[in-house]
Amino acid sequence: MSDKCWLIPKESEIMKISENRDSVFRRFDWGGLCGAKFAAILVIVLAGCATGGLTRLAGDLFVPPEQEIKLGQQFAAEIPKEYKICTDEVIQAYVRDVGTQIATAASKDRSDVTYTFTVIDDPEQVNAFAVPGGYIYVFTGLMLFAENEAELASVLGHEAGHIVGRHSANQLGARIGLSLVSSVALGQNPTLLQQIVASMATTGSVLKFSRDDEREADSLGLKYTIQGGYDPNAMVSFMQRLHKKSGAGDSEVAAFLSTHPLTSERIGNLQVEMAKYGKTKGTLNEKAFKRIQEQIKALPKDGSATSTAK
Repeated sequence: MSDKCWLIPKESEIMKISENRDSVFRRFDWGGLCGAKFAAILVIVLAGCATGGLTRLAGDLFVPPEQEIKLGQQFAAEIPKEYKICTDEVIQAYVRDVGTQIATAASKDRSDVTYTFTVIDDPEQVNAFAVPGGYIYVFTGLMLFAENEAELASVLGHEAGHIVGRHSANQLGARIGLSLVSSVALGQNPTLLQQIVASMATTGSVLKFSRDDEREADSLGLKYTIQGGYDPNAMVSFMQRLHKKSGAGDSEVAAFLSTHPLTSERIGNLQVEMAKYGKTKGTLNEKAFKRIQEQIKALPKDGSATSTAK
């Protein structure tokens, strides 16, 4: 899959962009654009974005892949200042191993980044997120909420889908513009970086993803789950439980759903996607996962490491 996988906006979205052309022009930072890039954006905005999503196009132009990687490195250095990274190497190694299965599949679609997987020690937060450049984070609260390794793998697959689709980079590029993205990527704007990461600690993600972003990440995540050797039904079962808890007003899943809008339509779309793959068998790996869950439950409140899992 190419980095430049254009999303075709719905008619209502085209009209919205057309009606707000002036605000779009004011919001973007046009400084530093070469003539060709400026012309491309100008044509798209004036035409109502008839041939591609404005956010996706602006993101690709404002944040080329090499700059996205530098941006991700800045995020990765700042995140431990806002979140408590799990210090238990057994838990970290387990997630890296699961993530490797997903990354091997995702790399077939996007090989210019190194996929890294890190556990954040917060048993109260059912969440996971990806930042530009291949960095994926999962909370211990989500690992406790999941019922098996395949469900965890499906979440990592979904986040890998966001990286392959360059969703965070595209959103940042479109929203804050070339100059600010460049300054953060080069380490020249630590204040803005701190503000973005601090906001992540509150909202649970870099930015709230669109329905198109979620749809693409779901489709890619399902593919990576299957190619990683896991039971694809786990992705649906995980989302169904999230949806049920959200309907009951459960605050435990609020952070995840605030940045990953979950609807019955998304679940239905996944079931249709699964049917295309036919009868696909895969592992759940419940026993190993339950051992890791016990390891998480045994973590001291101060976050120091334990080594009871085998």
